[in-house]
Amino acid sequence: MGGLCLVVLWKYEVLWMQGNLYSGSAGRRSKIVFVNRFYWPDESATGQLLTDLAEHMARNGSDVTVVTSRLHYSSADQKLEGAEQCNGVNIHRVWTTAYDRSSMLGRLLDLVTFNLFAMVALIRFLRAGDIVVAKTDPPFIQLFAFMAARLRRAKLVNWCQDLFPEVAYALMKQSHFSGYRSLLSAARNFALRRADYTVAISKEMRLTLLHQGIHRDRVLVINNWCDRQITPIPKDENTLRDKWHLQEDFVIGYSGNLGRAHVPESVYRLVQELAGIPKLKMLFIGAGHGMTWLQQQCRAEGFDHVVFQPYQSRRDLSLSLSAPDIHLISLRSGCQKFIAPSKFYGILAAGRPVAFIGDLDSDMAKDIYRSRFGLTLSPNRIGDWRQSIVNVMQNGDELAMMSRNARQAFDWRFAPSTSLKAWQRVLEKTTAQPEFPHEKTVVTATQ
Repeated sequence: MGGLCLVVLWKYEVLWMQGNLYSGSAGRRSKIVFVNRFYWPDESATGQLLTDLAEHMARNGSDVTVVTSRLHYSSADQKLEGAEQCNGVNIHRVWTTAYDRSSMLGRLLDLVTFNLFAMVALIRFLRAGDIVVAKTDPPFIQLFAFMAARLRRAKLVNWCQDLFPEVAYALMKQSHFSGYRSLLSAARNFALRRADYTVAISKEMRLTLLHQGIHRDRVLVINNWCDRQITPIPKDENTLRDKWHLQEDFVIGYSGNLGRAHVPESVYRLVQELAGIPKLKMLFIGAGHGMTWLQQQCRAEGFDHVVFQPYQSRRDLSLSLSAPDIHLISLRSGCQKFIAPSKFYGILAAGRPVAFIGDLDSDMAKDIYRSRFGLTLSPNRIGDWRQSIVNVMQNGDELAMMSRNARQAFDWRFAPSTSLKAWQRVLEKTTAQPEFPHEKTVVTATQ
């Protein structure tokens, strides 16, 4: 399949070079067309980020269209309107299959149908000089966006929230997958090398792309962000702590998706290590494969220091993210090259410290250590975890210092306006430059 995809892409490249696929639009204002499987009102992380950026560009005078699906991330049964406009953004939702996410074949069909129908929509909307911004949900949407952009002589910017198939290979650890990995990586890199720019969300992800042969001038780093409305809420004013009967407890929280890359088995080991500590609760808010498994394990063990809650609405994020005294982030060793936990930014915005389970050589672990807004829990020293948490529980001054440092880091380095302005500079630069130039000069965003 990977070989066939490369042949198709090569054919499109030849046709474009021959000038057979030109569609002119002289004198027309350039349009920005974003493509991702989820968008407002869906509350998935990629959907929220895209909503913020699309509406930001619309407020600043851009003609913005979003090509997305009619699905909700958390429920295949809910369907959204096919077309509407919201806050200046034209939303076009394509039809896809809608199978249960537990079915691997069903998920594959959902992926294929979205990619195909999204490409048809892009061909319909794009004209010469327009920009298509392709995220990475579902995998390989960049390939289909590339073909549509070439057909219409539009410009392509990739927004890498993760790197597939690398992350799948890191999680599966199956040797028979290595041949497919090479083919799939080659097909994806074919599109990345021909894009005007590729935006990575971490320095480690950028280095991975550079090692894949993507030209350094075409790869930028712009951090993800969180809802600008998130602010710290004191414990005694947090209504969710009252509602969930946590007001008298020291709370360790986990918010968001708990998937295979987030090491659910290590999170469960922490649950085991912290059992029996008086006045300590662990609060899990969200969903995912790992969350379902973790809940089953905790129920089987009869743990009474663990509380599970569903995803909270975006308007309640300040409350839910401020509910814990400290937040847990976990990431399987090696995966920091391919993904970056977006929950990190919301935690800092809520002024809460981070307890990180993962590679101590990763950028996140080093940042936590340098900026002193949390602690790191080495997977190789599980025996130290319990005492590390107890030390934080018993030292209110240190906890308060880490909380202040967390919010300060957010204000100074990770505020949404910083990343949104960086994106605006990149898209304006892409609009202004000649079509498909041989040389690229980049205005640096967030490096």
